[in-house]
Amino acid sequence: MKTSFITLILSLVALSYLSGCYYDNEEDLYGPPPPVPVCDTLQVSFANDIMPILNSAGCVGCHNSAGASGNVNLADYDNAMIPAKNGDLLSSIERDGNASFMPQGGQKLPENQIQLFRCWIDQGVLDN
Repeated sequence: MKTSFITLILSLVALSYLSGCYYDNEEDLYGPPPPVPVCDTLQVSFANDIMPILNSAGCVGCHNSAGASGNVNLADYDNAMIPAKNGDLLSSIERDGNASFMPQGGQKLPENQIQLFRCWIDQGVLDN
């Protein structure tokens, strides 16, 4: 009798524990993922959006006219459009494995900055 009572109690404890986790999923626990920005073709500008990222992320420090690491110069539009058009720039900052990961030795750019590059490239790599 005592064994069946202990078994019943342990079963109820296990059942209450398992039912407490039934509705837990990633979205319930952490909320919905942040939205990916949508391209606004009137707002993405090489001079105002892309070039500041290239400068602040340190890209131009290694990829400039004085020392174009990997023969990639990102110091100005005329040079930056080449790897942007052939896909190397986006591939390297997305770290998709098709080009060297950039920034080299640093953390991946935030998704909102990568999205600006995607939008700029989708717009046709305009000098605006």
